[in-house]
Amino acid sequence: MVLGFGKKHVVKNFAEEYEKEKVVARRQLGVLEVDLDKIVGSVGRWRDFDRKFQIQTTHSPIRLRSIEAAMITGKELPPIELYKIKDDYYIVDGNHRVAAARRLGWKKIKARVTEYLPSADTPEGILAREQSYFHFRTGLYDIKLTEIGHYQNLLKEIEDYRDYLCERFKEDFTLKQAAEDWYAMIYLPLAHTIESEQLLDEFPGRTTADLFLYIVEHKKRLTLNEGREISLQEALWEFCSPSQKSLTQTIMDLFTKLVVSKQQCISCDRCIKVCPVDAIAKEGGIYHILEHCIRCNRCVGECPTDAIKPASANAGPSIMQKKDKAGEKNEGTSETHSK
Repeated sequence: MVLGFGKKHVVKNFAEEYEKEKVVARRQLGVLEVDLDKIVGSVGRWRDFDRKFQIQTTHSPIRLRSIEAAMITGKELPPIELYKIKDDYYIVDGNHRVAAARRLGWKKIKARVTEYLPSADTPEGILAREQSYFHFRTGLYDIKLTEIGHYQNLLKEIEDYRDYLCERFKEDFTLKQAAEDWYAMIYLPLAHTIESEQLLDEFPGRTTADLFLYIVEHKKRLTLNEGREISLQEALWEFCSPSQKSLTQTIMDLFTKLVVSKQQCISCDRCIKVCPVDAIAKEGGIYHILEHCIRCNRCVGECPTDAIKPASANAGPSIMQKKDKAGEKNEGTSETHSK
């Protein structure tokens, strides 16, 4: 029997979100450590728990207490089963284990995750699919970006870092190994500075990873202009130094719209055909990216001659920070298990 709680007090219903997001595919992510705060609903028992995953029914209190006792004594329990849509997780099996873990103040729980991918019919859906691909390739589930196309840019940075590690140590590194090292040696130091200096206050709705990528792009431009390798810390301080332009305008200058190279374009019209929002116009044999472009980058992938690029790509390739400390893992960077 459900006690006197209205629907607004219960957890989210997976079936409703599945229909709302127009799910088109799914894939297995394997066993992950999942933040309990990101578990927001249930597949079959959403009426039985409130939004803090405390039981709203009169049955199973003995089972809940026994699970709590097992957790307190350190008994190994099997992973719970979760479905994932975008950043939210829904319980397939393990409702009581989640309730018990929350009561005990746990932050994470081990779970076997199946991810459901939303349709790419909307900018939000495109971004969710790009995020999913990035997380799947790198294992870096804490990275969150808010702009279409930026996950591909960050993935390229990690791929370049892997190439650097392989060349420096004359051994192969998986992308997940390189991503783990990159996260610790490159991303986290700058992320800590961004957060400690409260730089995100100027960018409501943006994330630490967004600002990190802005600074990487700024680093490319400085390196090109000054003819020497610029560190990320140098780029950060120059990026934030007083100037006639606001910090926001500086970022907008770094990420302008896509451009089409007249020298490389062969006028095949493939970009026009693949654009979901008709944001590519052809006038007098010259192609233009219009202002309502959503930066889904489908045209970039479709172009057979790589003629379509972000304007910031003119800054040249990124020069990695070749920190010697990264090499101290010569005995082997710990590998993240493939999902």
